[in-house]
Amino acid sequence: MNCLNGYLCNDKMKHKIFILCLTLITLVATSMSAQSNKKKSKKEEEDSTKPRTIITLGHGVGAFANSIYDSIVEWQFKQSSSTLGPYFLKGERIYKNGFGFGINLAYFQLRQEGLIDRFNEFNDQVQGRYTYNTFSVLMRTNYHFTNIFGKFVPYIGIGLGYRYGAVSYKDNWSETDDYGYPNNPLFPLGFDGTLGFRYYVNDQLGIYSEVGIAKSILQFGMSYKFKPQ
Repeated sequence: MNCLNGYLCNDKMKHKIFILCLTLITLVATSMSAQSNKKKSKKEEEDSTKPRTIITLGHGVGAFANSIYDSIVEWQFKQSSSTLGPYFLKGERIYKNGFGFGINLAYFQLRQEGLIDRFNEFNDQVQGRYTYNTFSVLMRTNYHFTNIFGKFVPYIGIGLGYRYGAVSYKDNWSETDDYGYPNNPLFPLGFDGTLGFRYYVNDQLGIYSEVGIAKSILQFGMSYKFKPQ
């Protein structure tokens, strides 16, 4: 049967042209998408070879100094104990082989007040206050077990450097109102060794936690990873 007045043939031709155009558009879009993904993957691969700088800010729990001073000071009745910190500020440069090198700053203060097992000439019990301040500046090396650019990055690290500590004492009996003395060894060596992880909620911002030998047994805080240059 011949095409009626050309209408049937025209409809078939239009249908074929529509299918052809749709196919071409799909192929072009797929090709553009593949190229875009290829470029993104290539950029990510290039970035993965570049060092990254990470800054972390944290707070510690379970400071060793609390237990030490509880055992040293002859408290008959400890009225109060307060701490400031420990606070941690860290900077690290991480390389593609998994190693990171940086600096750790840490600060801690402990203050204890109470009645001491001593009496003055009027047979009144002495009330005293000890304040312990310490800070450290350590060079730190970390090794990261997994992809340093992933979301979850466990690591282990050690630090070595300078540590300072000083104790001040004040009571209601001594002639001097307040006096202090350093609490440092002859060679003020500082050390820490921890096992930790970072978890990133996006490419730059994340959280971190570490456990081990440091100003505190446990520490946690925020981590920021700078974009590669």
